[in-house]
Amino acid sequence: MNILAIVVPLLALSFPFAFAESSNIGSMYWKQEIISPNSFVDIYVHDDDMNKKEYPNFADKFTIYVWSDSSPSGLEIPVVETGVYSGIFKGRVFIADSGDTAKNRLVSMPGDTVYAKYVDFTMPDGSTSDIFSAAIVKISGQNMNPLLDEIDPNFRMSKSAETVPAWVKNNAGWWADGSIDDASFVHGIQFLIKANVLEVDSTTSSEKNDEIPPWVKNNAGWWAEGQITESDFLSGINHLVKNGIISVSQNSIESVSDSIVSECESIKSNYKRLNCEKEIKQNLE
Repeated sequence: MNILAIVVPLLALSFPFAFAESSNIGSMYWKQEIISPNSFVDIYVHDDDMNKKEYPNFADKFTIYVWSDSSPSGLEIPVVETGVYSGIFKGRVFIADSGDTAKNRLVSMPGDTVYAKYVDFTMPDGSTSDIFSAAIVKISGQNMNPLLDEIDPNFRMSKSAETVPAWVKNNAGWWADGSIDDASFVHGIQFLIKANVLEVDSTTSSEKNDEIPPWVKNNAGWWAEGQITESDFLSGINHLVKNGIISVSQNSIESVSDSIVSECESIKSNYKRLNCEKEIKQNLE
């Protein structure tokens, strides 16, 4: 079978709500609630409103603030969009039990609570909101659940609580009622998987099938109507991946890396900066 190719302009056409003008409430979570000392940990911010750059075909970035009990002054770290259209931003910080807090290195002793703060300037009512997330630095050989239970529940948000972007749900409904075809839906889902917006089991079956089973399409429609859960919908997407209808292992789309974006943004000349961003866009298309 021929693996469907991803074309960014087609995605933008097929997924019109990727840049909807509605406001969303942002969310944030640490990848692990229990962090090992002297290791990197990722933190994610999910806010579709921040995906509104003047040139929408480039990954966006901004900063959040992180601190710990041992380093109350903390530091700012960049979070970069995981894919051009994702609205999900990833940052990374090194949790160290010695030395100084600087750059992306946060000194935090075992047993410390580590915090992150994101200011959402695009609330639906036009106001701003401080969004927090917290995790615990592991103490070797100790049960950390009692310390986790002491954290404000509003600061705890596991990765599993993150929802698929609302516009994906809209498109699932359009696919189910025939407003968009199979190829457009598969193109979009494949892009989202490669951009790390959707996480699925990428293990493929030895038996490949080019046809999308009716139950997968039914699931998409029922999910859009609220009749089944998100995990039920994702089980259908997993089926498409395992049967090779959606390819996630070859010809991956290159997302714009933090270093490349930073390089473009550091150029003072507007003309040269636009040329830099233009080259990135051409590589994505």
